[in-house]
Amino acid sequence: MKNTVLALLLLFTAILSAQEKIYMNEKYEVVTSPAEATFYKIEEKTDEGDAEFRRLTYKINGDLSAEQYLSIKDGKPVNEGRHKFWYKTGEPWYKIDYKNGDRHGELVAWWPNGNKKRHDFFKKDKFKSGTVWNEEGEKIEHFPYWVSASYPGGNDALQEYLKNTLPVPEKQKKGTTVKVLLIFTINEEGIISEVQVVEGAPRWYNAVAVQVLSNMPRWEPAQRFGEPVSTRFKLPMSFVK
Repeated sequence: MKNTVLALLLLFTAILSAQEKIYMNEKYEVVTSPAEATFYKIEEKTDEGDAEFRRLTYKINGDLSAEQYLSIKDGKPVNEGRHKFWYKTGEPWYKIDYKNGDRHGELVAWWPNGNKKRHDFFKKDKFKSGTVWNEEGEKIEHFPYWVSASYPGGNDALQEYLKNTLPVPEKQKKGTTVKVLLIFTINEEGIISEVQVVEGAPRWYNAVAVQVLSNMPRWEPAQRFGEPVSTRFKLPMSFVK
C-alpha cells in the first residue's frame, strides 16, 4: 500500500514538474494524440490554502474551461478551495468552494447572458440555503444544483430488481456470496452503456452481471442545474446463496 501511494505521489510530482499538456476527449478520458482531444489539462504545484496543486483545463483551442485546486490524501486527489468553470462560449458558468473534498462555502452560477443563475451555501457538504433565478433575473423555486442518477423507484426498487433477476448457479456453495463491481455510463436519456467490470469474479458471474445490468429499465439521469447530463456510476452486485 505504501509503495502504491508513493508511486502515485511521484507520478503527480513528475506531472507537476513538467507541466505537460495531458490531452482528453469529450468525456475527459486521457488520449495520447492531440488530434483525438477536445480538452487538455495542465497541473502545477501551488501553495494556495490547503491545496497541493492546481489543475487548469482548456478547450483544445486554448480557451480556459476550468480551474481546480486539489490535495493528495491516501493517494487520491481531493477537491480544495475555489473551483471555477466557464461555458463553451467563454462566459463564466459557476464557482464552488471545497474543503477537504466537501462542498463548504459558496456556489455561485451565472446564465450565459451574465445574469445570476443561483447562489447557494454549503457547510461540510450539507446544503444550508440558496436562491435560484431564471434567465430574465426573476426568482424561481429553489432546486438542487446536482441530482445523482437513480433507478426508477429508488435504491429499494433497484435491490428488489437485482434480487429477482440475478440467477445463482446450483454449484455455488450454500451460505456464500459472490460479488461483482460494475462501472457504467448513464446518458442524458437514462440509457445504460459502456459497462465495465471493475472487480470481477469467475467469468460466468461477470457475464451475467453485465447482461442483467444491460437489460435494466432506463434510469432517471443525473441533473446539473436542472439539465440532464451523462454520468458514470458504480454498482455492486451480489450473488447470494
